[in-house]
Amino acid sequence: IVEHNLVYMDISSECTRAYDDCRTSNILEGGEDAALRVLNYFIANNLNTYDKERNIPNSGKQSLLSPYIHFGMLNPIMIVVKVKQSEAPKSAKDAFLEELVVRRELAHNFVYYYRDTYDTFDCLPEWAKKAMDEHRHDKREYIYGYKELEEGCTHDVYWNAAQFELVFTHKVPSFFFNCICK
Repeated sequence: IVEHNLVYMDISSECTRAYDDCRTSNILEGGEDAALRVLNYFIANNLNTYDKERNIPNSGKQSLLSPYIHFGMLNPIMIVVKVKQSEAPKSAKDAFLEELVVRRELAHNFVYYYRDTYDTFDCLPEWAKKAMDEHRHDKREYIYGYKELEEGCTHDVYWNAAQFELVFTHKVPSFFFNCICK
């Protein structure tokens, strides 16, 4: 559970703090040329075992393509074509393409069809609202504010590690999102 008080937030000082805290990554280089190098490296070196090793945190088998896709430096259709043309095993291609295309499109469609409520509890199905309401008054062992979450100061070593990785490398392994959503 996150506590916040946006009504009293000093937006100007928060923007200044964000600017001062902003670090550029020395791991990821921007631009289309860099994006293509990362894609080609991934296809040549990591795609072959992607289905088996992508969720192993220190394997280095993640694609690292998300920021390039997000900021428009890579077109997902071009990625699909290159992956399909590769000599990687079908199981590896299928695992990667399921994450790139299916999950991405599900997210885009969800936001499109729930554009007014996608970021509120109103978008949840009734069974989820009911379950959450039934547990509304459950005792919470830990309650964190934004600062503790942002600085990786929680009881959860996995959250803290992922948060540090996000702050210092500007990436988080995709499998971690499955962990924090449970």
